[in-house]
Amino acid sequence: MTMVHRVLQQHLGAHIPHPLDVSKNVSFILQNGHAVVSYPRAFNPNIAEIACIHCKSAKPLPKDLEDFITSAGELGFIYVSMGSSVKASKMPYTLRRLLVQTFARLPYHVLWKYEGKPSELLELSSNVKLSRWLPQQDILGHRKLRAFVTHGGLLSMYETVFHGVPVVTMPVFCDHDVNSAKAQLDGYAIKLDLATVTSQQLYKTIMKVIHDPQYRKAARCDGSN
Repeated sequence: MTMVHRVLQQHLGAHIPHPLDVSKNVSFILQNGHAVVSYPRAFNPNIAEIACIHCKSAKPLPKDLEDFITSAGELGFIYVSMGSSVKASKMPYTLRRLLVQTFARLPYHVLWKYEGKPSELLELSSNVKLSRWLPQQDILGHRKLRAFVTHGGLLSMYETVFHGVPVVTMPVFCDHDVNSAKAQLDGYAIKLDLATVTSQQLYKTIMKVIHDPQYRKAARCDGSN
């Protein structure tokens, strides 16, 4: 905490009080949460929930991404991202191979946020496009997106609900498991276990959330198609 204080003083001035002193003088708290996507809890009057405040409507995608999606026709595509805290390129080889095998079986195109080199993924099929970074909310709001495969991070789950997309989660650590469990309870996600998942299980789960309309209806909360 002392180091944090030094950094604050360096950038904002020597008058900046210690973070511990600041924490004792909080008048109002904006909480990144909401009972609809988390759990109902009792709060003090000086706390307001503002989940999805960072969410926004989708903008047009860059030409290379849009061309890749368009080439799939009306079948649509799947988006795969393990967020910023989990590097897909650092996953065990067996798990990366499992993902490659699964995506090759899908009749959809796949946009995959992958930080490594394409050469690391042997037998990568032509229906998969890799990128170190992808405009997540613009993708989640695309009309041809059919499903989102993700780690279950909090902001990703909020963006999923905002854009009304069915989800397959594979939790890794921290809050991923509890977020995924709540999403599954609410009916817009299916949670898989990274330690035991198989290619067949992942394939069937992706197809299920796409073809069973209850998942998209639950993601949109209002039951609309």
